[in-house]
Amino acid sequence: MEKTYCNSCNQELTDRKDRQPCPNCGSMSRNFQIDIQDTIEIHDLLNLKHKVPASNFKNKIAYESKIGSDYSRDKKRMVNLVQVIDRENDVYIKKITDPLTNEITRDVHEPLTKHTGRGSAKPKNSNPN
Repeated sequence: MEKTYCNSCNQELTDRKDRQPCPNCGSMSRNFQIDIQDTIEIHDLLNLKHKVPASNFKNKIAYESKIGSDYSRDKKRMVNLVQVIDRENDVYIKKITDPLTNEITRDVHEPLTKHTGRGSAKPKNSNPN
C-alpha cells in the first residue's frame, strides 16, 4: 500500500500526479510511505551418522538417520522426513509425510539388504547408451 503525506504537517494527501500545496499548511514537501510484506519459512534437517572404525560397512558408517524437513522434487515443496539406515541390524526405514495434508507419501520398513531399486541402491547401468 502506498500513501503520501505532507512532510511538514503530516497531513495525508491524495495528489500523487499533479502536486498541489498542502491544503493544511501550504508545503510542497512530501513524505511517501510504501508498505512491503513478505513471508519466510524456516526448516531444519537433523542428520546423524555413527561411524565404527573397525567395520566393513560402507564408509565405516554403521548407523545414519535423517529427521526433519526435506525438499520434495515431486511436490516442489518441503515435506517431513524420517529415515533410518541401520547396517548393524539390517534395518531400513523411510517415512515421508506431507505437512499440509498429513498424507503419508512413502512408508518403508524393510531389511536393508532387501532395499534396492531406489536412490543409491539402484542397479548400475553397464551400457551408458
